[in-house]
Amino acid sequence: MIVEICGIDGSGKSTLVDALRRSINNAGTHWAYERVFRFRSKRFLEHIASKDKRRRAEDIFDPTCVELVQAIDLVDEASRHFFFDVATSSLVFFVTEYGTSGIASVLARARSALDPISQVYAQLPSPDVSIFLRIAPSEALRRIEARTKGDQMLQALEPLSTLTASAAYFDEARSILPYRQVVLDATQPAEVLTRRALELIWPALTDRPEEQFLGMGPVQL
Repeated sequence: MIVEICGIDGSGKSTLVDALRRSINNAGTHWAYERVFRFRSKRFLEHIASKDKRRRAEDIFDPTCVELVQAIDLVDEASRHFFFDVATSSLVFFVTEYGTSGIASVLARARSALDPISQVYAQLPSPDVSIFLRIAPSEALRRIEARTKGDQMLQALEPLSTLTASAAYFDEARSILPYRQVVLDATQPAEVLTRRALELIWPALTDRPEEQFLGMGPVQL
């Protein structure tokens, strides 16, 4: 089973994935993992750019080229990794950099190539569940600033403007997706958000009512 968790930086993707993984693994009937894709071709372009004392691959390569190789990398690696019928497997794979974030990236950096590159992303194995975490950019920035570790977003000239633009690209990307996506309010308490996500995921894993898995009735939102 493939579960996509997406949203702008600061929306809480990693926190939610960690909580969902623990809940599913503790149930003892399925095994959950986070699948991180490496985008090796893009990293290669970044390596070449660094040798020319540039910070990003886009500094010497056309952004369309960079977005295309990233899309091809993702489709190739996902297709090889999910080569079996994940829908009937006891494994649950969480992905955060997948179709939605990929299309949003194209909209931000290579909009003129949206049609052909989105056709590449359309070849991805469709997630069984896709969840978009909606959050106001100002709240996302507050969360990012509260992190104990350094954050690349804070290196932007105007982090709030960058996050606002990212939110718009994600909203547009969602209208292009070839699969259904559920939107959740990322500002809900962590335990409520986790429960809501589990109520979406668990029925897709088994015909057992989610109450048996969660130990209580559905969350009232």
